[in-house]
Amino acid sequence: MNDLQQFVAKEKDRMDLLPEDQFNSIFRSEIINRKEKEVIDQPINLDVSESGSVMINKKKTLNLRELKEKSIHTFFLLNGLLVIVVLLGIFALLVFTSLPAFKEINLLHFFFSANWNPTSFVKESYGILSMIVSTLMVTIGALVISVPLGIGTAAYLSDVAGKRVREIGKPVVEILAGIPYVVIGFLGIVLVGPMIAKVFHLPNGLNALNGSILLAFMALPTITSLSEDALKNVPRSYEEASLALGATRWQTVLKVKIPAAKSGILASCMLGMGRAIGETMAILMVPRPCLKVFWIPFEP
Repeated sequence: MNDLQQFVAKEKDRMDLLPEDQFNSIFRSEIINRKEKEVIDQPINLDVSESGSVMINKKKTLNLRELKEKSIHTFFLLNGLLVIVVLLGIFALLVFTSLPAFKEINLLHFFFSANWNPTSFVKESYGILSMIVSTLMVTIGALVISVPLGIGTAAYLSDVAGKRVREIGKPVVEILAGIPYVVIGFLGIVLVGPMIAKVFHLPNGLNALNGSILLAFMALPTITSLSEDALKNVPRSYEEASLALGATRWQTVLKVKIPAAKSGILASCMLGMGRAIGETMAILMVPRPCLKVFWIPFEP
């Protein structure tokens, strides 16, 4: 037992992968075998069978793997912290550089006045209420159009379309994201605007509805692509269980797959909204929200 205690005390730190009782059992078996062969005085080279665990010399490989995993974890953690620090730095820079302006501009007038006229010869006015209201109206309108179309297109590409249609359809949808904003704004002026004016009998089609359609067109590729990926990542067992219970394919998509992928679909909608709410060029070309507040989408 002295040999056993000395060996366990010496090698236990290198054999922490094994439970102590399993380690002692293997060591006792080795001692009994050596006594039968009368080689008990030779150095012990413990070899654990494949059904048990690993050899002692594999501990070095394990330590190297753990070091690599910790290094990768630290690398990604530092990158994430760097992004947060950069974003906070940008926000702090914007806040501190804009503070001197509020010494001359009334804060309530800035947020709740719809009059934006910084070049007035009488008195400059800096009210951004028109921009806030118009941005929210156009963004909500864009989401009302793009979210159902995006999720429906994603469901079709994921579960209904054939392989050939899917291989052609998804790249085409993703290519739409590369169309320049100026081109989309120009199409809104020469194509969408006249159509809206003709359909709704308006003097012109440069209104919030036009801007919503353009922003929906820009957000649609993001929502469709990410939602389709989220639907494809739903475990196949969910679909098989639903079909086995007698549900149709569309019932499975609507009541099983979409609820299971709701986190990914919600993320795609948030990213689409981020793209829509941050757009400026197409909105300045079409509804021109800086001029006045849009209280109804058809107001020119």
